[in-house]
Amino acid sequence: MRIGKPGRKSTLRQWYFPTKPDFNVHMIVTPYQGYESSSRLMFDVNLKDSKYHPKEKVIGIELDGKAKVYAFSELSRTGSPVKNVFNKVPIQIHYDRKTQMAVIRDSKNTELPSVVGFWLAWYAFHPTTKVFIAEQKQ
Repeated sequence: MRIGKPGRKSTLRQWYFPTKPDFNVHMIVTPYQGYESSSRLMFDVNLKDSKYHPKEKVIGIELDGKAKVYAFSELSRTGSPVKNVFNKVPIQIHYDRKTQMAVIRDSKNTELPSVVGFWLAWYAFHPTTKVFIAEQKQ
């Protein structure tokens, strides 16, 4: 199986078929059609935090067992890249409002492993996560 770059959005076609397949890819059907754009949840979540809507898109990072998350709504209120220090490591979060994509890089501009997903999923696995809050523009 092909593994994508950390934090990058990809399509089913790119994930399962890195080269041109010999059959019609449109045969793949997802039970989650429209899920990302809908405000409803398809299942119950036991561990919740009301800081953001459960399906707020976020990018999260783990360093030495500690976690920090950057909500896209917070990133959209700042300039890109966001320069931050997490767990004593200088990082930059590059966020594109138009494409809704984000990556995290270190001070040498190397892309770091990260996860782009929904707030509900990140929080379920990282309930003690640190949360980035954008500074208010004056």
